[in-house]
Amino acid sequence: MDNTYDSVLVTTLGGLLGVSSISQGLENLAQLPPVDPKSNLPAPYPGKPYTVASMGFRRFGDDLQVAVAANGAMPRYIPLPKFIALVEQMNNMRHSTVVLQNSQAPDNRREGRGQVVGRLVARHSAINIALGNVGV
Repeated sequence: MDNTYDSVLVTTLGGLLGVSSISQGLENLAQLPPVDPKSNLPAPYPGKPYTVASMGFRRFGDDLQVAVAANGAMPRYIPLPKFIALVEQMNNMRHSTVVLQNSQAPDNRREGRGQVVGRLVARHSAINIALGNVGV
């Protein structure tokens, strides 16, 4: 790593660089391929069109969330701790899928919601999000 990047990491993360999960997360992020839509990089899933998504941050009260919006898809808001878990677990074949939202049965005061799970696929630089049926 370049000395400039080292000093930025030390300034930003300080003593957290010694924490194994932070180190693992940074190593995982470094594995993501560069994005170049003109060259179709990273390679899209076989049989799927290349879709560029945008990511940003959104504050919801005291909660900081990662906003992900892809053309033709509903924007998703991932709580920062869940996004960190996606990054940390992306190479763990047994635990790469993270529950982003638990299912909830409908009642008199609120609508039901389905379970939402996600995972980060480094090879395609993709976040896969799957929505479950309400109450299932």
